Amino acid sequence: MRCELSIPISADFIAKAVNGEAKIGYTLIKSITTDTRELRPCDLYVPIKGEYFDGNDFCELAGVKGATVLSTNKSIADIYVKDTKDALLLIAKAYKTLFPNLKTVAITGSVGKTTTKDICAALLREKYKTHATKKNYNNDVGVPFTVLSAPHDCEVLVIEMGMNHRGEIARLSDCINPNISVITKIGNAHIGNLGSRRAIANEKLSILNGNKESLCIIPYGEPLLSGNFPKKTASSVYKSADCYLEVNRRDTEGFYFDYRSDNIKIIDGYVRSTASHIPECVTMAIAASEELMESSEKIISSLSGIRFPSKMFKIGNVNFIDDSYNSSPESVMAALKTLRSYPHPRGILLGDMLELGARASSLHKEIGNAVASAGIDRLYAYGEHCEDIALGALLGGMDKSKIFKNKDILRPQVTAKQIADNQVSGYVLFKASHKVNLNNILDILKIITK
Repeated sequence: MRCELSIPISADFIAKAVNGEAKIGYTLIKSITTDTRELRPCDLYVPIKGEYFDGNDFCELAGVKGATVLSTNKSIADIYVKDTKDALLLIAKAYKTLFPNLKTVAITGSVGKTTTKDICAALLREKYKTHATKKNYNNDVGVPFTVLSAPHDCEVLVIEMGMNHRGEIARLSDCINPNISVITKIGNAHIGNLGSRRAIANEKLSILNGNKESLCIIPYGEPLLSGNFPKKTASSVYKSADCYLEVNRRDTEGFYFDYRSDNIKIIDGYVRSTASHIPECVTMAIAASEELMESSEKIISSLSGIRFPSKMFKIGNVNFIDDSYNSSPESVMAALKTLRSYPHPRGILLGDMLELGARASSLHKEIGNAVASAGIDRLYAYGEHCEDIALGALLGGMDKSKIFKNKDILRPQVTAKQIADNQVSGYVLFKASHKVNLNNILDILKIITK
């Protein structure tokens, strides 16, 4: 990862930010990178240790190429630190102070955070120079790089925050000091690491760690998010919410809605998307954005112009909906609602949902049952929990002949052939955690259905 700094800083500035000492304090830093292949003069090289690599192995090469090296190795470090990821967050925190009037919106949640972030950024761009998280670069490397890549005239940051373990959201929040925070939903994602939905809620609430006075937008009716902090509730279902969006009618491309809160009122707004989760994401985004907007007109104008990226493509006579980047019980339920809006025959390829811990088996059975209840015509269960998914569907009343299983993810061609042989038309939704690599099945389908 690499970013150009719109405001160059010195090695001494960085050393002070990380409580370190620079050997070359007056060196000017114009860019920051984690990849030695991208190194240029006046770069700061920040080595990151990953699952399959260790950037510290390339520190000497970075030095030879003329970069300033931030490292945990004193002998080769131009700036010595104990932890490079912590240092990157501290550098971003200090860099953000160079934008004294900058407002920051932080968004987290078990599902919907990337979509909510994208909508919120689109709304705020109607009035402000807005810089937002790219794609879903929402971890302890992506968040600081979002801050560090802000243009010099940036007025608003919209930052997405993800997490896998305790303490991650608090660290990110401390880095960006948000003015407005959003928690989209408390679900079961990462329950295997955190242990319970209450623990997940507590972790999400640590989004307030960087600014205890920031307003927090939360989903209406979530008891785990109660507490004494500045908040507003938002919902596209419950009229009692502080910020309520009501879908009035739908057409083939999207939906019309009314929205009301204490600040603004929108009548007959329009959003061009048929996905079932979009109304809730729009509600959250408007609720956060309205705190910085003067009127509803700019919000209406921006929403009507948003083009949501299509996840659908055609192979042969079958339309495939690729929603395989991530998965949780809640996001599967939302995906099923979307799938039900398409005509028969409808199929779904469900792979493993990871990080569910002791509840993994029961939660996979639940989503299998939900597939049967949703009236899906064919189920393709894939991965370690394929038996659980299939059993849930059977218990839900799905015909055994419509259920196909493949436990061996090292043989994606098996599932690809199941789909090719049994799904001659209609729609197939792909849904699983990213590490399950459903893209391998798609690649094989493109070949065998030519």
